[in-house]
Amino acid sequence: MSIIYTHIYMINYILSIVNTFFINISSIFDNLNLGSDILKLIANDYEPNEVMKIIREWTGLTQTEFAKTLNRSRDSINNLENNRNKIYFNTLMEIAKIHGLTITIEKKK
Repeated sequence: MSIIYTHIYMINYILSIVNTFFINISSIFDNLNLGSDILKLIANDYEPNEVMKIIREWTGLTQTEFAKTLNRSRDSINNLENNRNKIYFNTLMEIAKIHGLTITIEKKK
């Protein structure tokens, strides 16, 4: 009998540790106060076409829907995302203006 009680005690102890761990991790993320509408992209880490696709995906729009917001065709957006056409800075500025994005350029010290 005592072996069974020892095992039950150990299982309960392990479960309490696991539960405490998840509660602590959860409270850490709650306290970060990130806000679900703030996303940051370090464009230097990506190719221009990848940046274009990430921005479109952030909007939650399909290529067709995104193209309509810019008065362009779906093929135009597809070509930009698949690196068949170059993406110019003025295009990114237009997208930022229409979709409420901020483009920030930082100088490292």
